[in-house]
Amino acid sequence: MYRRDNGGRFQRTTDFDLDSHFKYISAGVETYFTSDPTPGSYQPPTYLARGVLNGVVTHQSPLSNEAHMLQTNLPPITYNGNLFPTDSLFTIAWVGVPGAVGYWIHGYEKPIAGGQRMTCSIPAPLSYLTASDLLIGFYNGNNPGGTLSYKLGSPGLLTLRYNPPLLGHQYCIRISAIDATGQVIAQTPGDLDSLSMPPDLAYLAPPDFSPDKTKMFFSLGGPAVTRRQLGHAPALVAGPGSPAGDAPVAPSGPGERHVAPVTFPAVVPWRGHGGYAGNR
Repeated sequence: MYRRDNGGRFQRTTDFDLDSHFKYISAGVETYFTSDPTPGSYQPPTYLARGVLNGVVTHQSPLSNEAHMLQTNLPPITYNGNLFPTDSLFTIAWVGVPGAVGYWIHGYEKPIAGGQRMTCSIPAPLSYLTASDLLIGFYNGNNPGGTLSYKLGSPGLLTLRYNPPLLGHQYCIRISAIDATGQVIAQTPGDLDSLSMPPDLAYLAPPDFSPDKTKMFFSLGGPAVTRRQLGHAPALVAGPGSPAGDAPVAPSGPGERHVAPVTFPAVVPWRGHGGYAGNR
């Protein structure tokens, strides 16, 4: 990994090669994580990756596009899909933003541990750390100001990973808008979460965090969607021993929910500074 130094020249950010964290064999894609321990003053911060072939770097090694960190606060994307769907293959829907050519979609379960949840929430096209993945895919196209949607299991998506949703499980749905240069220009805010700040988690706090506070509140990076179960209706066909002439009674009230029907309002995603504003 390279960054432009103060003079505009590319220099390595580390003295070792990066290993891929995830390999999506069927799609021919690998993802890498890295941080910049000593970012320079070049504006905008610019990074470039070079591929390693058989452990050797040559002039023929492939180069990535330049990644420019033009903004640390991203405009929000409105998620307008059903938060409590009953369909096992539910539809993910959001409002398109101007300037996007496509969208990364990442559906995942958040980790249980507080520090891991914080790492999971750091702004990036794909979450850095998850308990499990529902969907990772790229949606090509845009409809600025209008609704875009994708139904789980349907074609039309560059899919890196997909697992059918489980009943009663809560999934964060992160939508990231990508422009023609590959930069993230907008992202869904998420439900609010919090964690206590013991000394061993102090490194996760942004530079302006007050040490006298005991809790940090942050966005999960995507609204929580939970597949719920329909209410149970009585049998429509009378069996042995059923009183003659009994008419089936339709169930009343909302469908059964397996999570508390309380959600936090959407908030602007927490944006770190320096090493916190990373990309996957």
